[in-house]
Amino acid sequence: MFRLPTHLESFIPPPNAQVPHGRPWRGILIAPPSSPSSQGIAQQLYCTAAETDGDNQTELWPRIFYLQLINHRPLLREVHDWVKTNAPPMCMFMPDRLPDTAASRANEETFKHLADLLMQTQSVAIAPWNVPDRLLGAGIILMPTGTSRNLLVGALFLQSNFPEFIMNANLVPRSLPYSSGSGHTPFDPAPPHIASSQRHHQASGGSSRYPA
Repeated sequence: MFRLPTHLESFIPPPNAQVPHGRPWRGILIAPPSSPSSQGIAQQLYCTAAETDGDNQTELWPRIFYLQLINHRPLLREVHDWVKTNAPPMCMFMPDRLPDTAASRANEETFKHLADLLMQTQSVAIAPWNVPDRLLGAGIILMPTGTSRNLLVGALFLQSNFPEFIMNANLVPRSLPYSSGSGHTPFDPAPPHIASSQRHHQASGGSSRYPA
């Protein structure tokens, strides 16, 4: 099991402080292929997110986020230091429960795989908002925590760009073009083919809480 150094676990508030301030967000994270075995197919994770610090404005969030992994250099400590200094709004992402037990278990394992990958590489992922009519900022930086593989901590940039070292590390454009009909975004280099537990769930005849 991979654990963060103790000082990085300060991202997670104590249990008595882990009370959501507003209605939790529920939606989908689309992660690019993370291993040769994925055969170039993106991963679809059904997640929920709860506020832990500050106003997250979850009512303005898109239903789907397209992730890009910045795992070619270890940025986790640098992100932690930036968050500690600048105190942006924070949230926690967790795998959501699906009506079908097998699909829910597969969804949780896919989530844990992403958390493990970020932990092993000491890296982060970015999730652009791509809703300029509602949110003008860059998006969310997601990072793992040694506290649990079922958690990803999110630092929110509601009205501002990502830190300069993130922009430089990934050449993230300052403007975030998006076309809802494109099937993917500039931050999702994978083709819009989704491999997810939800396929198995749909095949079993279950219904999703997420409308198409």
